Amino acid sequence: MVSDRELVFVYGTLRQGGSRAIPGLFPDAELIGFGSLRGVLYDFGAYPGLVIGDGPESVAVVGEVYRVSQAALRRMDRVEEFDKRDLEGSHYWRRRCTIQLQDGGQCEAWVYECNPRHFQLSRRITSGDWIAHVRAKRHAT
Repeated sequence: MVSDRELVFVYGTLRQGGSRAIPGLFPDAELIGFGSLRGVLYDFGAYPGLVIGDGPESVAVVGEVYRVSQAALRRMDRVEEFDKRDLEGSHYWRRRCTIQLQDGGQCEAWVYECNPRHFQLSRRITSGDWIAHVRAKRHAT
């Protein structure tokens, strides 16, 4: 039997503690675990963007892995403005990546990567942790 559920790695507002946390939006989503992948995380104001890769500015970007339904994944595609028929016009791309899990394992999950054509990539989040970054911004004001 083929499952209609997919793994997705979230690193920003969809994380627990984020403004659009997955458990509130998708009550049937199942938390698989916590993990990270290499990349550069950027602050776009109300939400972050990720450029996946292992370049000189890359850090371990932390997040959560959830098992979600196909319907939830399609809804995330709309939220992230991803259209597989128009990659250049998409604000984010959905890519399958290997996630390093906190427990030492790995999994393959979908990750939304920002399309650099649509964003100013200037405010790096050097910690790789959007939730900690937002908390620090609140305390700084």
